[in-house]
Amino acid sequence: MFAACVVLAAACVVVLPVIGSRLPLYVVLVGFGIGNGTLAALWSPIVLDRFGTENATATVGLLNTAIAGSAFLAPLAVSALRGITGSYTSPLAALGVVTVAGVALFYWGTASEQSGSV
Repeated sequence: MFAACVVLAAACVVVLPVIGSRLPLYVVLVGFGIGNGTLAALWSPIVLDRFGTENATATVGLLNTAIAGSAFLAPLAVSALRGITGSYTSPLAALGVVTVAGVALFYWGTASEQSGSV
């Protein structure tokens, strides 16, 4: 479910710049909201399950630092890339790719030691 929500959010970001009218724009924004909303609900249980309650605050603090840094830098990077390319298509497509890469790294980093993934 987590991966599906990330893929939904990433796909919505990728198609956002090619939408030419309001109705499809609203559909894509709702899809993005559904993807991100579900991610927000699943994030804490995953962290608690994998790292335990004794490490939860340190883990959440570390992850929130990365999230805050991304929230600060992503709009600047998208704006800079838009200035270079002349459109939002490439920067938002790159943002979608980075989002999918992020979920892969999150899955890898939170994989159970019994699963053999780590």
